[in-house]
Amino acid sequence: MRTNTEKPRWSVVIKEALTRKDLQITKLVELTGINEGTLNKIVHGYTKDPSVRRMMAIAHALEITLDELVDENYSPTNQTCTDEEVALLGYFRDLNPTGQESLRKTAAGLTFVGEYKKPNINESVEE
Repeated sequence: MRTNTEKPRWSVVIKEALTRKDLQITKLVELTGINEGTLNKIVHGYTKDPSVRRMMAIAHALEITLDELVDENYSPTNQTCTDEEVALLGYFRDLNPTGQESLRKTAAGLTFVGEYKKPNINESVEE
């Protein structure tokens, strides 16, 4: 639990993500559709309980999970990745922003191609 003087987790995470992605608040305003005054209050921790809708928009714009943004117990070490997934992440991180965007679009596109997509385990199987 945090004290009254500590900033909320999302404040720290958003600032780190903005720095890592070399983005300014004005770009985050554009990406989220949240007005600048409200976004500044969230980013600087003045808003005590931002809406889920706004937090989801921020997480999406910064390409992080909602858990990463708000869960005090979140830790990337809690997430398990295979060696192949770690290698793919390494390749992604080696790319410049244009290359990263291209890779995201390519990966997203592949998920719509039947021969590349894993079967949905929730779909009923005909007997």
